[in-house]
Amino acid sequence: MNTRKLMKFTIGVVLAAIVLAGCDLLTQTEPEIVKINDLTIENVTLSPEFDWSELEYTATVPAETETVTVSVERDQDEDTVRINSVEVIPGSGSKEVDLDPGESTISIRVSRGAQNTAYTVAVTRGD
Repeated sequence: MNTRKLMKFTIGVVLAAIVLAGCDLLTQTEPEIVKINDLTIENVTLSPEFDWSELEYTATVPAETETVTVSVERDQDEDTVRINSVEVIPGSGSKEVDLDPGESTISIRVSRGAQNTAYTVAVTRGD
């Protein structure tokens, strides 16, 4: 077998293996970005200001603040949003969250199918 035929044969075998493995490199697309369009906490300023691509935030509230209301705007209707592991009812987009003395972490997870994105807000109760 000459070199050219061997090369064509090798390429054919590699492509067949890729197709059999379920990987079509020619049509593979980037995964969709699962995100939220807005994140607010009533009467609280997030730092930095909300941007869907920023995943971690901080906030400070007065020491006497025991709860905050976290509101999330979904990007897609089929997205599932959980705040501190509790699913937020579609349409409402908000949940009241109890704060511990000192620092509390609020987790916001948005899912679409098998894709997930997690946002966190570290809320500190001031002096």
